[in-house]
Amino acid sequence: MTKILMVILYIIIGILLLGIIYKEYKKSKNLNCKLFFLISYGIYYVMIPVVALGLSNYKHINISGFMQVIADQSIERHFFVLLYVLLGLITYLITYKILNNITPSRKMSIEIDNKKIYKMCLIIGVVTFIIGAISSLIILSEMGGVSATLKKVEIMRAYGTDRSTYMKSSLLFTHMLINISLVSPFMLQICLRLKKRRAIVVLFYISQTFAIFCLLFNGGRMGMLLYVISFIVPVLYKKMKYPIIGLIFVGIVALGMLSGLDNLIFYMSYGYVKATGEVNLSVLNEFAFPFRTLLDVKDINNIMGYRYGIDYFTWIINIIPSSILGIVGLTKIPVGHTYITQYYDPTGITMGGVPTDILTLGLRQYGVMGIIINMIFIAIFCVALDKISTCLKNKEFDEIILRTSIIAFIIVGYSDLDSFVRNRYDMLILIGVVIAIYIISSHKIKKVRRF
Repeated sequence: MTKILMVILYIIIGILLLGIIYKEYKKSKNLNCKLFFLISYGIYYVMIPVVALGLSNYKHINISGFMQVIADQSIERHFFVLLYVLLGLITYLITYKILNNITPSRKMSIEIDNKKIYKMCLIIGVVTFIIGAISSLIILSEMGGVSATLKKVEIMRAYGTDRSTYMKSSLLFTHMLINISLVSPFMLQICLRLKKRRAIVVLFYISQTFAIFCLLFNGGRMGMLLYVISFIVPVLYKKMKYPIIGLIFVGIVALGMLSGLDNLIFYMSYGYVKATGEVNLSVLNEFAFPFRTLLDVKDINNIMGYRYGIDYFTWIINIIPSSILGIVGLTKIPVGHTYITQYYDPTGITMGGVPTDILTLGLRQYGVMGIIINMIFIAIFCVALDKISTCLKNKEFDEIILRTSIIAFIIVGYSDLDSFVRNRYDMLILIGVVIAIYIISSHKIKKVRRF
């Protein structure tokens, strides 16, 4: 009986997601926060467990790793986890619908040669370029060049690795600062769209070089693909009559490239490619950890205890360097994913930590009520950014709008605010820029209307 109910829940959630995704895309004709969130939600919480359960029936297919763990869990656990998934989805959709209705979009015409926007983007672009370039050069100098640095990528990503082994402790702050390199290309591209100058063209391509190095240094396969997609998708909308075909093709290629990027990063660090058996279904395992954690979250709470909202605020303390915290007698606070990682690997020898997904984050704070709280806040964020994106719907801002909307895709699987602020603050800076552009444009229109 439970198995039948589980299948029914999968069907209901799947149809609901597909229906709303289709309706939303047909309405907006573009990718936005809501679509990215729903697509990510469907991949992590519906597609992955369905594929894991389906492949487990074929004995000749090896579904090792997280996929195997998902397939081996009891039907009862799957059923109750799906109730969490359905609750989260309904909460998000209802909240988004209500907020979207009470805050109707305003059509705005933006002056694309706005001097304030150009000056702001140029200043931010140059400053972030300089900071990113200096950080990259320091890292390269300390680690012995490009080749030597890239060889250490996979090793340094291992959970609990002491990076001071590879460079001076006083310079480790550059490992965080380097992420700012991902801001400058978007800023400089806006400048080029508003006023094309040869010096900015050169600076733009150099900034892309440092951005690529940053992505390789951080070693995140998903981060690499999402960055590239930010520039590819707008081109599809400009060049193709039916961009949805291009989007589907890009999505398939991107998923296929995840395994290839895994091999590339591994090869850079160890000098050889993993055997075929080692990477079997690695692409699916890339998305499997959230559902796997959800299956165990009740046990994790029983052993580790609830967090009672502390994970929403740890970043405020932890973003401050330890040396400064020590002056006032404070230390960094253990973040949420640390406890999840310890649950799965008490010895601390794992090759990587286990991130906290959006539903697990809520359940770790306040149980079921935590899911509702999280989904309400995510819906508020998505509505706000989608409203702004609609108002700024202009070719000059396509890439930065898409990049900020992608946050809604990332946040489903990687919801630790502490990690997000430290590792993806480049996207938060871009959100600030988008809001600033919106305010400047709104202010200008209001001024025009007075005369």
